[in-house]
Order: sequence, then structure tokens, then C-alpha cells
Amino acid sequence: MRSFSPKGDLLRAQACLVICGNEVGRVGCRGFWQVQGKGKTLPQIVFEDPDWFFWALEKGAFKGDLATQAQEVGRKAQNIKIPGNEKGELVAEYLIQAPTGKFSDLEVVPRSRPPHEGGSPAFSKNRIDLGFVRQIKSYDKMGGKLLVGCVKHIVFGGTRVRLDPPAVRTVL
Repeated sequence: MRSFSPKGDLLRAQACLVICGNEVGRVGCRGFWQVQGKGKTLPQIVFEDPDWFFWALEKGAFKGDLATQAQEVGRKAQNIKIPGNEKGELVAEYLIQAPTGKFSDLEVVPRSRPPHEGGSPAFSKNRIDLGFVRQIKSYDKMGGKLLVGCVKHIVFGGTRVRLDPPAVRTVL
């Protein structure tokens, strides 16, 4: 088993309590840190590679308690609240590149704004959905990276935000 720094162990324990409802080392939490052998939480993996996460979820790659946790994280990752939208006046508008059918951009726009005009199809949703890219085109790694960058900018105010478990917990 890998050794972790005390600070890292504390962050893992906090995230495990929030997401698993268990302490680290109890049933369901050991595997939680070893997904893809990278010692990352499921929410961190969603933000690092949403295509892989949702592919694994579809294929049933998560087993046991980890499968239950992955289902919950997947549901939350597809239902992120739009910041500053308490009155429901904003929507997430997803733009698709016309020739390829792949994701190209995400913007938060007023609900009252007319539909997007131009050559790119657009879809509006009441929530931010990290699974959207996989829904329109499987294995779109670039689209996943673009979407995550857009979500980081919208939710955290910048694309260079480091997503440690406490930061991810505020979103999912």
C-alpha cells in the first residue's frame, strides 16, 4: 500500500466521510482511493477524465461498494448547480461543432436569451452536466477536457484550479 502525507491522509479522510459516509479503511473506502491505480477520488477522476469515468460507469467496471459510490458521483456530476442561479434565470448552453458533432463550448446564459444562432447546434440545460460530452459522442477526450475547463471557469472562476477532495466536494 502507498504511503501518503499526513495532510493528504486528512484530505482523503474528509472526502471519504463526505462521499462514502465511512472512515478511511472501512468497507468501501479502501478501493475508493485506488481507482485506476492513481490514488484519486472518484470526483477527481470525473474532473480529470469524464469520458473514462462515464464509460466505466456504463460498462459496470466499478464493483461492490465502489459501484454504488460511482453511481452517486455520476448522478451528482450530471446535476451540478449553476452558480448564482438561485432564481432559475440562467441555463447552461452546450455548443456542438457542426462538422464533427463533438462538444466545443459551454456557456452560462440568461434563460430569456434567444436560441443560439449560427452553424453550431446548441443545447440548453438547467444544470451543468459533466456527462454531456459522452452523451453526444463517445470517446471525445478533447471535448471532455474542454468541458472540464469550462466548468472550472464557471464554478471556480479559473481553469487552473487544483481539484483536491475539498474543492470537488463543493461542486459534487
